[in-house]
Amino acid sequence: MSRILVTGGAGYIGSHMCWELVGRGHEVLVIDDLSTGHESSLPPGAILLRGQVGSAEIAAMLAREHARSPLAGAMHFAAKARVDESVRLPDLYFAHNTQQTLALAGTLRDLDVPWFILSSTAAVYGNTSGDLIGEDHAVAPASPYGESKLRAEQGLRELFAKRGGSLAILRYFNVAGADPEMRTGQSTPEASHLIKLAAQTVVKMERAQEREPKAGATASASQMIIHGTDYPTPDGTCLRDYVHVMDIAGAHLAVMETLAKPREPRVYNVGYGKPYSVREVLACMREVSGVNFPIVEGPRRAGDVVRVACDSRRLQAETAWTPRFANLEVICKTALAWERRLAASTP
Repeated sequence: MSRILVTGGAGYIGSHMCWELVGRGHEVLVIDDLSTGHESSLPPGAILLRGQVGSAEIAAMLAREHARSPLAGAMHFAAKARVDESVRLPDLYFAHNTQQTLALAGTLRDLDVPWFILSSTAAVYGNTSGDLIGEDHAVAPASPYGESKLRAEQGLRELFAKRGGSLAILRYFNVAGADPEMRTGQSTPEASHLIKLAAQTVVKMERAQEREPKAGATASASQMIIHGTDYPTPDGTCLRDYVHVMDIAGAHLAVMETLAKPREPRVYNVGYGKPYSVREVLACMREVSGVNFPIVEGPRRAGDVVRVACDSRRLQAETAWTPRFANLEVICKTALAWERRLAASTP
């Protein structure tokens, strides 16, 4: 089987990808600086190169590794991915998500690594209408995060047009959930994803109840904040298309199978086409957990868009991808199971 580079492989989505690749007999070479990733998330046999993906040190390591055992291709997950942080620190996002991505891709083309898959985002579309978003929808990022990813896409298109090779860009919608086998999950404590935060809130309240069963878990233990309740949506909160992380990994596997021969760059959306509001997600987490955690309403956050919903028909028509976990309850249950597992391993 093939030897594949996975950047950010110790992180949330990247680690799920590594487990799937290893499970199919591939050898995995990982680049991760472990700033948000965890080496313990990697499957047995994965080789870790620790460092910044666009650095000269990593370029030298890749050259040595490729000479020893050639890479069949690369999946690039390493990135900064918080919309709120990107608004405060835009230069950091352009440095990591744009400049380092292009430096890495240039190194790989120097080595004649045949194909490259970029982990991109629906944030490149910005605010959209009520229709499903297809890949040909106009792009108008509403945050530096989305803009940094769009610039990376554009730079990669130019690079591959000049220097050959196969390029695929996967624009994810809202990734959530965890490996049902509990081999890995979202382990970054400061993650800003709604479902992750809701699962953390449940676990905090459960632990508070364990410590003081007579007093009970009060609102002071933890609460969820809804950022904006005056959006033009049915319940006033933002709508998002949540996609299970295992289906994201499955999409990469399906796209990888199409890249054996050189081809024109291709963009694919990855999502289910069914958006849920913030209130609906929190109600689902309350239901699956049995914990009636407090919810408070707050002001809007800069960079948030009103509604996103995915049209993934191109991906399903051109590859063998079929979603396996397209269910909000399943997404919430696996996210919560992983959060409880993390809590059980923490004193």
